[in-house]
Amino acid sequence: MRSSIFRLGLIILLVSGSIGFGTGCAKAVTSTVTFGELSQNGAALFSSLCALCHGQEGGGGFGPPVIGVNANLWKYYTAQGLLYFIETAMPFNAPGSLTHQQYLNDMGFLMVSNGYIIPEEIVPEGELEAIVLPQPSIPAPPASTQPPASSTAKPTSTTGTVPTTTPTSVPTTSSTVTNTTVMTNTTPATTGQTYQTLASQGGSVYSSTCSVCHGNNGQGGIGPALWGSNATLGTYKGTTLFNKNAQDMLNFISTKMPLTAPGSLSSEQYVNVLCYILIQNNLVSPSKVFDETQLSSITLG
Repeated sequence: MRSSIFRLGLIILLVSGSIGFGTGCAKAVTSTVTFGELSQNGAALFSSLCALCHGQEGGGGFGPPVIGVNANLWKYYTAQGLLYFIETAMPFNAPGSLTHQQYLNDMGFLMVSNGYIIPEEIVPEGELEAIVLPQPSIPAPPASTQPPASSTAKPTSTTGTVPTTTPTSVPTTSSTVTNTTVMTNTTPATTGQTYQTLASQGGSVYSSTCSVCHGNNGQGGIGPALWGSNATLGTYKGTTLFNKNAQDMLNFISTKMPLTAPGSLSSEQYVNVLCYILIQNNLVSPSKVFDETQLSSITLG
């Protein structure tokens, strides 16, 4: 009797264990999320955050290319290695500041965009290490374009002078365009406003557009410092970018920034950012009324 009860209990225990183990295994390997879904979510994140350094198409800018023939993501070996890198080192000015899911979405976007994996592929939870990133093959050298050996004829030499006709596309005026042309785009949105009012709006633009390269506190990063002890407005690594006055700085940022989309902001946004930077450097009184015609008299130091 005892033997029968023992055998019955053992059978129940084994059956229960098998069900439990089976359920656990199913949870460990089952996933309904595809790389395509990750990519769709990651595309918006890349456009708003990563593209500032890597370009809207991922072709590179301040940062290296991450999409296309020039991308070298294969150096991270696996999908797990790529995820680990971006999760610990990106974004450049605030590493590790995103959620794990956001980094996972970004990884999926890069994987699909580079053709490393098809969008329909299910994401293998806990097994990203098994997905190897392919190293691009070295293309074969181009076929020779040299003429056949029998083609030895040389073009007949000509004498006389080279025609001096000026192409019609070359302007005949002696005037030239310089980087210091004074801008005259003052608008009602900035006229009559104090530097502080404009700077309060410029702070938001700076945070969303400029800080990724210049740092949240203007301390520099990929780009130069814009205020603080390390700031050298007008120069970068010994190269002069613009003359040290506020007008030339406005001209420069309006035509050259942001680096990945120069001139893409509105005139008011560029003025707002300028006012924000000037106040951060204590170069103007916050309560002073903004007057663009006086910008050339503000020395950057």
